[in-house]
Amino acid sequence: MFIAGKAKTFDRLSLRHGSANATAGQFHQTVNYLTGPCMIVVVGPPEESSLEPSGERSENDRGIGPSSNEGVLPNAPDNSTKSTTYLGKCEYSVADQKGDPQPVKQDLHVDEADPSNIGQDLNMIEEPETADQSDLVVSSSLHVGEESMNSVELPVESKNFNILVIGPSQSGKSTLIEAIREYLDPNREIDHSKIGNGSESCTKEVIENEFASHIPKYELINAGAPSQTTTESTQNSLGTAGAVVDIKRLQGASNWHLYKNALRKYDLRIRSCEQNPRAEYKFRIFDTPGLEDTDGHDVRNVAKILNVLSAVNEIHLILITIAHGTPLTQGVQNALKDYCSIFSEMNGLFTFVHTKVSYEKLHPGSQKYYGDLTTRMDKLDSIMGQPVRHIAIDSDFDEDRPLCIYMRREAIREILSLTNLNVPVAASQMRLIKTKRMREVDSIVIKEQEAHSREIRWQLLEVRSKRDISRTQVEAAKTREISALKIKIDEARFEYREKQVELNGFDTDTLEFLFERSSQESRTILDFFPSRRPRVPLEVARLEFQIDDIREERNGYDIVHSEGGEGSNFWKVVIERKVFRQGDYRAKFYAKRCNRQQAKVTELKAEVERRKETVQKLYKNVEVLENSVEVKDDDEIVSEKKNLESQLRSCQEILTRAKRTSLHFNLFKAVAEAGVYEGEATKCAEKVAAFYENYTPALGEEVLLDDIRNI
Repeated sequence: MFIAGKAKTFDRLSLRHGSANATAGQFHQTVNYLTGPCMIVVVGPPEESSLEPSGERSENDRGIGPSSNEGVLPNAPDNSTKSTTYLGKCEYSVADQKGDPQPVKQDLHVDEADPSNIGQDLNMIEEPETADQSDLVVSSSLHVGEESMNSVELPVESKNFNILVIGPSQSGKSTLIEAIREYLDPNREIDHSKIGNGSESCTKEVIENEFASHIPKYELINAGAPSQTTTESTQNSLGTAGAVVDIKRLQGASNWHLYKNALRKYDLRIRSCEQNPRAEYKFRIFDTPGLEDTDGHDVRNVAKILNVLSAVNEIHLILITIAHGTPLTQGVQNALKDYCSIFSEMNGLFTFVHTKVSYEKLHPGSQKYYGDLTTRMDKLDSIMGQPVRHIAIDSDFDEDRPLCIYMRREAIREILSLTNLNVPVAASQMRLIKTKRMREVDSIVIKEQEAHSREIRWQLLEVRSKRDISRTQVEAAKTREISALKIKIDEARFEYREKQVELNGFDTDTLEFLFERSSQESRTILDFFPSRRPRVPLEVARLEFQIDDIREERNGYDIVHSEGGEGSNFWKVVIERKVFRQGDYRAKFYAKRCNRQQAKVTELKAEVERRKETVQKLYKNVEVLENSVEVKDDDEIVSEKKNLESQLRSCQEILTRAKRTSLHFNLFKAVAEAGVYEGEATKCAEKVAAFYENYTPALGEEVLLDDIRNI
């Protein structure tokens, strides 16, 4: 179906269906229009009850109307002799003599499509031949209905997004970033100096790459006529000349040879199909050293990443590159487990990017290749301990086949769009899990400090014995009891502080990622029979806590029913794909940590309260004993006693920090930067002990020991 006519200048054209009945016309379709005489292509179903044209509007106003010149655009040829279908209301802007846009509203009629061709046109949208381009200036695509083809995009206002790229050496991190540059500006030359040579890692330090973009959107057009080498099935899959290729439908086809034939066609064309760019978004992408480039310096490499996080404060996406065909060595697996553990509070941000894949074999028909890839995805999910999103990409810049280039750009577009689907994590509020190396060294520290603590306690007993020689038995007993109570007070204060630190980590409004629900559908023949299209139910079963945030990405779907959601402990939706639209729906669910860990928070609060009461009781007992006896010691004994008590407190300080399974962001960063975990384990233990003893926490990072008496 099409409308032809002459027009002035269109600043923006928007079709909104005028019928109240969704059966016939509530379809939102891609509409392409060209510079020149106004040629609009509208693909959509005719009235379901009949494929025959009708000259009268039905009683229930389902979208069939009389033929009229009023329904065509200005200067359109007389179509009164043709059978037409009433589509709805057309709203557009025409420039006046001053060049200012003036709104125009008209009924929209279209020529009936030939029902015999309706099936073969299912997966394409016809693009008419371009005519004179002097009279019409338009943007390259059209917003149709209330939702665009990419309805859930980045927000209207400008925003900065931070992306961290990690992965093994030679897994394609730097190449991926260069591919993103090429996606944003296809005309720029590839900087091969930023790409590894295949045998040596290109990145030794964290490198910041900054891009500004409105996320370009491309579509693939069948620009050539059928040739003698093009089979009929391949031609049908790509559509007629000028058709938009339905890539998802092509990839989902059961015939692998049909898919490969399409890949080999060079008469496909990639074109921009931009909406009016609404805002420019800034992306900072950080390229990191390889996971196997640690050379024993894994904590130092983590420190480089932490420096990045502290500078940007929050992160929106973590990409883990894995090169297809390279083995997942034990070293890589251990590194992935470490990073997943360290950044466990960012588990909702992880996405695997499988690089160096072959698009030609990325099809279920290539059973071994496709099977190996899906098996690897399952293995990686197992390593991470949770399902993770996977995106496959071929970043071979020598690849010149249009379909491959288009698929790469679509993969990159999906990657960048994820930044808005995720809830960013504030680095300054994170607690990071210790690495395996740190835990090994800390176990040595704990063993040494516990032995040292026992030795100091014996020395304190000897000092007390010297002091008690000149006292009566009653005075000696009381002073020994006071000394013992003060040691217990120090121990109780450290225990209270550790429980409070643990509680602070759980009793927070920080949003934690829970899980994701999704649905993807391609166009089908049922699009011509809207009432027969299936509806997709999605749900989250009842949880023990409420859902606090839902991030939704919805393209080509309508929500026809919903229950629960934010503020509830369950969620149900029924979605229906719009006719002639590819459907892509994703929802990510988040809960506040204090709500999700409510049982743990309650337990820790009770434990903190018990520790608090213990400390207060010990202080009170000491106060009573000190008031009942006059304690006088010579200066030498006092000095020795204070020195030993100070050493004992240092041991306790070291022990409590070494026993923690996680560290505050600031402490972890400081430890990593100091490099105290590098080198031989026993020597590291000495450096770690000294560091923990002298570390001064930032304000609000820990409960200060000197403040515990007044709790």
